[in-house]
Amino acid sequence: MKSTNQTRLVFVREEYLDMLRLAEPKVSTKKRPYVFLAIKIAEHSYCIPLTSQTNNARQQKGCSKRPNTFTMTISGPKGNEIAVLLFGNMVPVDESLINTCVINSEMLKDEWIFVRKNLDSIVEKAQKVYRSRTEGKNNFANLWCCDFKKLEALLTEWLQGIHSETQEVITEANEIASGKRKAKSYKNANEMIKDILG
Repeated sequence: MKSTNQTRLVFVREEYLDMLRLAEPKVSTKKRPYVFLAIKIAEHSYCIPLTSQTNNARQQKGCSKRPNTFTMTISGPKGNEIAVLLFGNMVPVDESLINTCVINSEMLKDEWIFVRKNLDSIVEKAQKVYRSRTEGKNNFANLWCCDFKKLEALLTEWLQGIHSETQEVITEANEIASGKRKAKSYKNANEMIKDILG
């Protein structure tokens, strides 16, 4: 998976993450906006959160080091730890739920350089963590990782809900445009949809 069209740094829509957090508390907390690395796992697109809270910073605060099994340290040009990929907290997404992140800081540039150099290892580790959790045989993975299958089901529900809302808008627009329903005058359904969604 060498394609940078699929693999990129992104933001995920916060209202979607809020919905996931209600069902799965291991989804990264809302304390600040996370930058995610978007990759493909099997038939799903997944986003892996990056945190700038390094293991060194955690240990200085008296927190335990994150397990290497479900994380990967991102090193800067001098070999220093600058960020951590949190594979256990990755979430499934649809293209409509993400926005590509503009890489406008030195740290993000360094993180992206690391990702490009180590992409095969990152994808391999993401797939391994995914299998560990979804096959249900690894108690350590069950403890540390999001329930990916549950999140995938929630993504499907989210997308069906959006599709349903869109269909309702189209139906209403067609009824108004055809004169079955009284409202503002539109030439056609597309004109009204643009007005409603615009």
